[in-house]
Parts: sequence; C-alpha cells; structure tokens
Amino acid sequence: METSSEAQEKEYPVIRKLFVEFPEESRAWEIADEYMLESRLLVAPADP
Repeated sequence: METSSEAQEKEYPVIRKLFVEFPEESRAWEIADEYMLESRLLVAPADP
C-alpha cells in the first residue's frame, strides 16, 4: 500500500486514472468515470 508521502516521493498523483495502477488491463484504459485514490481505494459512481 502506498501513502501520500510515498506518492509524493515517487511523483505519482494521489488521485489517478485506473490505467496508471493497472497498465496491463486493456479495459482500464477505457474507463473514464472511475479512479484510484492512492493505490488502495477505488472511486466509482454509484447507480441510484
């Protein structure tokens, strides 16, 4: 797991698109409405 300070040291954004975390997953490059908060929380819209 990565903390904010580790992200800063590596110069990674704390909030990043899925393809940054999962570059080998082709579907991750297509998803526009989800992102990772650090490397441990997936943020995605909820269906009402």
